[in-house]
Amino acid sequence: MKLTNLLERSPLWLQVQAKYELMPEKDRRALHLLTALLLVAAVYLLVWEPVTAWSESQKEEFAYQQSVHEWMEENIGPAKMAQKKQKTAAGKKDLSSVVSGSARQADLTLSRVQPDRKGLGVWIEDAAYQKLLAWMVALDTRYEVTIQQVKIDRGKDEGRVKVYMHLAN
Repeated sequence: MKLTNLLERSPLWLQVQAKYELMPEKDRRALHLLTALLLVAAVYLLVWEPVTAWSESQKEEFAYQQSVHEWMEENIGPAKMAQKKQKTAAGKKDLSSVVSGSARQADLTLSRVQPDRKGLGVWIEDAAYQKLLAWMVALDTRYEVTIQQVKIDRGKDEGRVKVYMHLAN
């Protein structure tokens, strides 16, 4: 309501209205046709074309995702088999060699390593606590060694510990 009141009072609107009324009927029809044509062109360029382009890109993306899904469905079985083979090969590795090699990398000295039916007993007489924690995390995450039991006692010096651990594959 306010917009129409504002337009009716506007001198520019009054001039346009006056010129429109002075136009011959043929020019008015041509102006109506031109206005309708411009409106259709604007709708096409500003709405229809972007929506169509978006729709086509979404169809292409869907087709791509569908092909990836089909490929994954076809290859999931062989991938699981390969993963099982890799885990069993890693499991067959000698636990004591994995533990001693990783301890060397972590700069830890193992004082005693004793295999048994359920796994491996490991004693460390003197180790830096922070290095020991990092080694235990590496055993669990990188080497997939299960730490079944841990006994940590305070060492002679500050930050040093004495450790017994029981490990299994």
